[in-house]
Amino acid sequence: LDKYYPRWDLLDDVEAYLIPSGPYQRAIPVYISRGCPFRCGFCYNEVVMKRTWRQHSDEFIINQINWLKENYSVDAIDYADDYLFGRIKPMQRLVEKIGMPWSGQVRVQLLKPEFVQWMNDTGCQWVNIGVESASQEVLDRMTKDQDAEQILLGIGNLVQYAPHIEANCSFIVGMPEEQPHETKETFDTIEALAAMSEKVRCSVCVYMPYPGTPLWPKALEMGYIPPANQEGWVEMDLNRGNTPWISDDEAQVMCDINDILFVGRSQGHWLLRPYYNLLRWRWRNQYFKNYWEGALKMRLIHSPLKPLIAWMTKRMVTFNQTTHKGNISEGAELLGLDYSNNPGD
Repeated sequence: LDKYYPRWDLLDDVEAYLIPSGPYQRAIPVYISRGCPFRCGFCYNEVVMKRTWRQHSDEFIINQINWLKENYSVDAIDYADDYLFGRIKPMQRLVEKIGMPWSGQVRVQLLKPEFVQWMNDTGCQWVNIGVESASQEVLDRMTKDQDAEQILLGIGNLVQYAPHIEANCSFIVGMPEEQPHETKETFDTIEALAAMSEKVRCSVCVYMPYPGTPLWPKALEMGYIPPANQEGWVEMDLNRGNTPWISDDEAQVMCDINDILFVGRSQGHWLLRPYYNLLRWRWRNQYFKNYWEGALKMRLIHSPLKPLIAWMTKRMVTFNQTTHKGNISEGAELLGLDYSNNPGD
């Protein structure tokens, strides 16, 4: 990997790639490895990288980061790798040697108290965690090699021992053979995670079959028809995935659940409340047919009213810790849950 050095000097405007990370304003994404050693059945790594994991030498990585510091005043590093801790102890030593605030991808299995304390001590600002599902049956079918009980334990450790670190937890729904009660397990867990801290943020996407992955044959068996050419893949609606075992309405509602998770918990602008109330009603009653409000939302987003909608949505995202916790019960109600005695409150 060390043969090719990134040509940052060819970029017209490196400033455009600098992002905020916690209190730091000049973080930059950097790749220091390729691949992932795990065998998740939905992931391209199983096919493209053959479950191999390779990392640049420490000297190469340190030289690159020092160059970025000297030339662009970078003050934090976003390790954008598919999986950062392919070798745990060596990576810990490297992070310590670099000595800069950092962010990256971790698995919940790593989030034991001593590891989280190390993350806190070395300046971690946020982590991406591919949780995928809270149903053990779904996790097993996707060969995630993860115990469902590790989810709340690991992220609970993060909240307890490093409360300033933001945890971005991603989930996949609509897997082949996934049952409604399994999907509900995932949403139950999402609400429990959200109740822990405003620093825990969850997002949901609908499963997309990729050619050659372990779950690809099952998707074809269940009626999935892949695009006929490359253009078809480019134009595909990633929110729906065209998976025939999930209706378009159901897939769109599942994606719009993100609006409830991030935005719908706050009071926000009164004009948008009917939309979120409808989403709550649909989830509470598990009714996904005739999703007319979703179609209306998409029409509005692509209309001249888009700036107004963006402004109203932004207002709904900016809620403080008190508002966030106070409305968890409202979000939990649509799932039939009771978080009134949750220790995170």
